[in-house]
Amino acid sequence: MTTSDPRVVQSGARAAWLLGSGLTAGWLALLAWVRATAPDVPALDSGLHDWAVQVRTPESIDLANAVSVLGQVDVAVPLAVVGVVLVESVTRRWGRARAAVGMAVLAGGGAVVGLAMNHVVGRERPVPDSWAGAAGGPSFPSGHTTAATVAALLLAWAVTRVVTRRWAQVAVWLVAAVWAVGVGWSRVWLGVHWPTDVLAAWLFVPSLLVLGRAAQLTWWPGDAPPTAVLDPSDTPGSEPVYREVPR
Repeated sequence: MTTSDPRVVQSGARAAWLLGSGLTAGWLALLAWVRATAPDVPALDSGLHDWAVQVRTPESIDLANAVSVLGQVDVAVPLAVVGVVLVESVTRRWGRARAAVGMAVLAGGGAVVGLAMNHVVGRERPVPDSWAGAAGGPSFPSGHTTAATVAALLLAWAVTRVVTRRWAQVAVWLVAAVWAVGVGWSRVWLGVHWPTDVLAAWLFVPSLLVLGRAAQLTWWPGDAPPTAVLDPSDTPGSEPVYREVPR
């Protein structure tokens, strides 16, 4: 397996800038739509909310409350910190400090911007009579979903820097997706958020992380963890061998 090719890095940076910009445009458009329609609730939101409240069962409510715990700040933030530590442990030289600080800024910045958006929009939650779980404060975007998505994506990105087998990397990303999607589902199922609150979080958090990755590939490409130059699949029973990418 070869080490990083500048042309590949540049191509990846361009793709990341485009994807991050697209995601940002998506959540900004959603925010503008919600503000423009307030205090009314879009038919999409009210329809899905009413359906969830009607079909949920006591067992599914218990499951949703259990899943929702994974979006609590006191659970999600420590897991995001684990991701920062993992990235720092496999990143070279001064890149360690930049990677750790960058991930911390993205995680903290995501939380701060999400809270600011929450209070600026000031969207009302569904009526409390439909709630089957704990909630408080404005509704848009979903705080639990934001926290869970930040932690899930940061931790998945960190773990896949350490795990080199393709099937294991795919499994890690699938677990992260289930985590983020599951928490978002739980908030709608419990009746404490509108579906677009959750959708906003799913667009907002990846936009920050993808733009952060684009910045790294553009200005500090050498900060990426070392590339495995010997894939374990090439030699049965052997471990991956890492080599420093020349600066």
